[in-house]
Amino acid sequence: MTLAQLKKKHAAAVRKMDVAAPVDLEYMFRDGLDEVKELTGERIERTEAAGLYVAGSVKARSLTLRGHAIFVEGDVELETLDLNGNMVVMGDLTAKTVVGEVEPFTLTVMGKVTIGDARMKHSFVMQFLGSGTVGRLRDDEGASEELVALWRDAGSTVEVAKIG
Repeated sequence: MTLAQLKKKHAAAVRKMDVAAPVDLEYMFRDGLDEVKELTGERIERTEAAGLYVAGSVKARSLTLRGHAIFVEGDVELETLDLNGNMVVMGDLTAKTVVGEVEPFTLTVMGKVTIGDARMKHSFVMQFLGSGTVGRLRDDEGASEELVALWRDAGSTVEVAKIG
């Protein structure tokens, strides 16, 4: 998959993702695009400069992203997701804990989310634009309620049990 093919395939979806923060594929893959069929393992740590396109799904106990991006066509199943980079999930995301750190990075999920605890630090933005549940949503800047309102305005039906 080239960046041009990715942009063409998902142009309409990417436009819908621009809710609380823009999803910019050019920025995400500014240092190149690597492609894998799936991503599996016990603990996965991604630190490479090039962004990663996953044609299938991601399944691991933990995934850590430091810088740049991961774009997943399928579903993501993890216990722990630790992001200091951009991630787009076109399918579903299931995780006990999701932590995102540092602006301008984002996590955008188009499918169903099933998350126990989601925490945003230092202006990181999470966009859950499909359906599902989040047990607890925390933002160290106190903007969780505003963020959930933006998701709902965009058509999300995600239920958040506890904010803060």
